[in-house]
Amino acid sequence: MAIDVSELQLLWPASLFRMEAETLLASGYDDEESLGWLLDEAFAEGRGYKLVSEIYQASGGVWAQEPVTATPSAVTELVRVLAAGAEELPRYRRRMYFTERQRQREALPERPLELNATRQLVADAVYDLSDHGYFEDAFGSSCTDNADSPDINGQARLAEEVKTDLEVWPVHHLNGATVVPDGWTSDCFLDVLEALDHLVARPRRRWWHEYAGEWDYRDFSRRSGQAVFRSRINAVLDRSDLGLRLAESGRDTGLLVRSAGPVREALVMQVLETPDPSVRGRVSHAVELFRGRHANQEQKHSATRALADVLEQRKATLKTELFTGDSNALFQIANQFGIRHMNEQQKTDYPSAFLDWVFWWYLATIELTDRLIADQDAASTPPPGPQPADA
Repeated sequence: MAIDVSELQLLWPASLFRMEAETLLASGYDDEESLGWLLDEAFAEGRGYKLVSEIYQASGGVWAQEPVTATPSAVTELVRVLAAGAEELPRYRRRMYFTERQRQREALPERPLELNATRQLVADAVYDLSDHGYFEDAFGSSCTDNADSPDINGQARLAEEVKTDLEVWPVHHLNGATVVPDGWTSDCFLDVLEALDHLVARPRRRWWHEYAGEWDYRDFSRRSGQAVFRSRINAVLDRSDLGLRLAESGRDTGLLVRSAGPVREALVMQVLETPDPSVRGRVSHAVELFRGRHANQEQKHSATRALADVLEQRKATLKTELFTGDSNALFQIANQFGIRHMNEQQKTDYPSAFLDWVFWWYLATIELTDRLIADQDAASTPPPGPQPADA
């Protein structure tokens, strides 16, 4: 076989590939139109799709003429193994040759992308997704067998979503370059990003339309489409000077929020997975308040107070598991710096950076208490006893 699994390099985040692969397998997808298409998207340079094709051809089948029917098939097992080990799969890195590496060593550090460059790279990503059927569910198909007009439908739907008369769709190619729609002005551009996040849907099947000479798509999933869209768009926004990204968890999922960096974003996602639904709801509300695009000091203050209230509820756990002085310090800040109480003795004349620090400290402490509570529960659970003998 020409392709080896060791050659595969992930384009998608590992968690995204694992989620979509497991969903497809659980739903019974087992053919080139679905699993082959998944590997073609998720892995670089077409190596995943080529590997699947070779496996199928070795079994005597021919893609697009007959479905895979063996259960479980070799392709299914391949996808299952890749999904299980997704975190260990190498991520794709574009290969740089000697001259480019030399130039990079001599170049100044990369500056954040300005608005025009950000819009251009976002348009490149949106065009690529559109070209692969990601907006057909919302705007219709360009297939010759359909009567849809996706360019006209897309403009009408997007303009309605963002309440504008400007030209916001389509994103198209001209002379090999992506053309940014004229209506993507600064504020409208951000609105369009949120609207596209709402409308995007990943096609889970594609097949080759021989007569039209094009790929056709079906079985659309908004959840997976939005996950792919956020991954692609945030990769651009994280390089820009906008200081924004599409939220991937919480009540503001899919909206542009202030970027806090990858470590803090990971902390947010982890805390929002707390098993306590009452805590999850309050933390989600606090995060939404704190990182909103236009969050002011009062909203940040309210968000921090909400986290302090969660910690107050878990005060006994903190005192049991931490040194007394450590737990007291948490509440001294909340009680003496105008976070939980407001009176003439409170210290309120502090910079916004201090409040930001307290918020992230409290959020990290909530994550710590989740782990402490889980350890306590595990320690108090008796081990399973011997099973009774059959009568």
